[in-house]
Amino acid sequence: MSSYEKGKLRQVQLFNQNRDLIQKEITSLADRFNQDWKKVSKHLEKNLKFKLSPSFLRHNYKDIVAKRHLKEKFEFTYEMELELISLIGKFGKDWNVIAQ
Repeated sequence: MSSYEKGKLRQVQLFNQNRDLIQKEITSLADRFNQDWKKVSKHLEKNLKFKLSPSFLRHNYKDIVAKRHLKEKFEFTYEMELELISLIGKFGKDWNVIAQ
């Protein structure tokens, strides 16, 4: 494994260990620094004592925003979940059939 790959792996491990805290910080700092990911990265390094690359932060921020949007956009009701469970029991995970 190259040193570059080891560095990226270390970033992911650090992120996963501190996911909730970092995600809150990323969204807050993205607004504060107008999505200037170099500034966000430097701020996190200074305050949280480890470095996450600007590209890693940008990618993660997009994931956070997308997940937030999906959650806001649609949530299953209890009845819908029961129907889905029933259909999975009947047809397995054949999503084409279930979607009809």
